[in-house]
Amino acid sequence: MTLDEWLGVVVDEIHPPIDVNEDVKNLLLDLIRDVAHQASRPGGPLTAFLLGTVVGAGGDLPALVERLRSRLPEPENRP
Repeated sequence: MTLDEWLGVVVDEIHPPIDVNEDVKNLLLDLIRDVAHQASRPGGPLTAFLLGTVVGAGGDLPALVERLRSRLPEPENRP
């Protein structure tokens, strides 16, 4: 199953309050990747869940992502 196919299933089942378009998908995937690599691997999915609860209650997704991104530690240089 591809990511887009899975997201189609998720949208059909839970009816999120936002349009899960390419911009939203990329915004979330980029943030979760950065959280997992720069802060904490298990923090990635938990961040996604918590962010989703706030966006579901009317929070501004791009603004919230930017706030979280500004709090990430600098990436480590790895060989």
